[in-house]
Amino acid sequence: MCWKHVSRPSAISTILAQFWRAAMHTPSARCAAAAAAAAAASASASRGFGSEAERISAAAATSASHRTSQPMSASAPTICGGIGWWYTGFVCRGSIFAGYRLIVTMTSIIRVIVTIIPPRLSPPHPLRRHIAVLTNVNAFARLCSPRWERSAPGRAPYFAQPRSLTARHHLEEFHVLFHRQRRRVLIAGVVTVATAALGIGLSTQFAGAQTTLRGAADEIGKDIGVAVSYDQLMNNAQYRNIVATEFNSLTAENAMKWDATEPSDGNYTFTQADAIVDFAEDNGQTVHGHTFVWHQQTPQWVQNLSGTAMRAAMVDHINTVANRYEGRVDSWDVVNEVVSDSNGAMRDSFWLRAMGEGYITTAFQTARAADPNADLYINDYSIEADNAKSDRIYTIAQGLVSQGLLDGVGFQSHLILGQVPSTMEANLQRFVDLGLKVRITELDIRIGMPADSSELARQAQDYERVVSICAELADCTGVTVWGLRDGDSWVPGVFPGEGAPLLFNDDFSKKPAYNSVLNALGDGTTEPPTSDPVTTTSPPPPGDGCTATLSVQSPWNTGATYAATVKADRALTGWTVTWTWPGSERISNAWSIQGNLTGATVTGSNVGYNGTLAAGQSTTFGFNITKANGSTASVPTVTCTPA
Repeated sequence: MCWKHVSRPSAISTILAQFWRAAMHTPSARCAAAAAAAAAASASASRGFGSEAERISAAAATSASHRTSQPMSASAPTICGGIGWWYTGFVCRGSIFAGYRLIVTMTSIIRVIVTIIPPRLSPPHPLRRHIAVLTNVNAFARLCSPRWERSAPGRAPYFAQPRSLTARHHLEEFHVLFHRQRRRVLIAGVVTVATAALGIGLSTQFAGAQTTLRGAADEIGKDIGVAVSYDQLMNNAQYRNIVATEFNSLTAENAMKWDATEPSDGNYTFTQADAIVDFAEDNGQTVHGHTFVWHQQTPQWVQNLSGTAMRAAMVDHINTVANRYEGRVDSWDVVNEVVSDSNGAMRDSFWLRAMGEGYITTAFQTARAADPNADLYINDYSIEADNAKSDRIYTIAQGLVSQGLLDGVGFQSHLILGQVPSTMEANLQRFVDLGLKVRITELDIRIGMPADSSELARQAQDYERVVSICAELADCTGVTVWGLRDGDSWVPGVFPGEGAPLLFNDDFSKKPAYNSVLNALGDGTTEPPTSDPVTTTSPPPPGDGCTATLSVQSPWNTGATYAATVKADRALTGWTVTWTWPGSERISNAWSIQGNLTGATVTGSNVGYNGTLAAGQSTTFGFNITKANGSTASVPTVTCTPA
């Protein structure tokens, strides 16, 4: 009977917010805050204001407060009061995880309610909008848990990380956590009241496999994001619908870059960025901001400035944009692509020439001051593997972490079919070991056109591998694909003859890669693989200065992907490897190696960035092969020789 009133949740949200804040303090503070919330609820009920749902909520809150110190009043509403007591009771006793079953139960109910509310997007039903962001059980539990209980295994507690050096920082960390999850949490009480009014029992029988990327990602507490086009979002209803239903995080593909937000000095325009942020909020999605400082899509007037003037312009720009979206954008790519492709050297950009390497620190200092609650990322491409470029990013990250300026590293992951680096997982883990979050920020996997069915199947395997790495890594916050449909992608315009890099066809139908991502998120409609990809490794022969091994990563009927490791036994300035295929295998394409690669006998050497190794260091290369249909991919012995 109160369902039609639930679209007016303002008073309920205010009351429930007080309960949630109560849950975040010491046991005594929890009880005091819960009592205050109950008093507010009682006053609201006695004044008779608001909808019937609000009065039910008030009654439940009053009953909850009484239950923390005495048995439930016989006059209290049985269902709502019981739920309120269960919630407030375990909060006030300080045993937050005792209520985890309630969280799981409520999540199941939420899923049912979401299916009941008509899926209208313009305008979206307020309750559906808020419920959509609450299906993340992990975020719900994390909000309730003490911060030090959420560190990854083997890592120092969060309170030992660089940003948590003082009591003030502890409070700041809590403030950040609470406000980042507020959209996913405050409506929980509303759902509890609504389900009680509807007579829906507390049961997990409705739990089941998710059928959208968003639902599956919410289940495991990850972001599944998409880079969106302002024009498509505004003018294409089918595009809007898929963006809203399949993704829980948005990145503006271009609308937040410098040329879009400040095309001339001091002339700011936020029409497109505002529309994207508004859309995200209307649909319960988070926003990852992209980007403050980049060597491309920065207006010429900035590039022509002197060092001092350029610094002032950068500071003003970051302050203006970050302040505008403070509390609405959850994270930012502060600097983008600052390392070149030349053996880990800094990119020779106008930023570097005018300001020196210090421009990176200045950008992060400014962003941290402008929005202390946002996560700050450094973002780059071709750093997915353990290589010279990712080593340089690692060094930069160490320096920023020591100053408390960096929260995460973005791995763009613009990949080529069959080239998911074998060291990707270990490479991400080493950044996590610095106390950082990691994020796949711009994922696409391009194919030589036209793409056939076997290539699309291989692309699906590659997508599943990348998303699985993030899904299985506690401190990977999520994956963003760089565009919705193949036709929306930047790839064909930059790499002629290549394309089909995304999850949806131009007609919005799902590609095989979509299903593989759904599986990788752990809640698809088919069973996930029961074992890791087949990996066969050749033992290295005794070497004089270096050794090399090959391993089969992903075989299929007519080909396979191989990973190779070269390890230096002494300091090297270069290396050469050679082997002979015993059968019909031939290399079709390769990366991080050059030479005579396509024949029966292979001789290859390092490229510019992976030849210099200290004793004990390793580097990698990889390749795809063709082979006879159905034959086994062999693993020949490799000889390594120092250059």
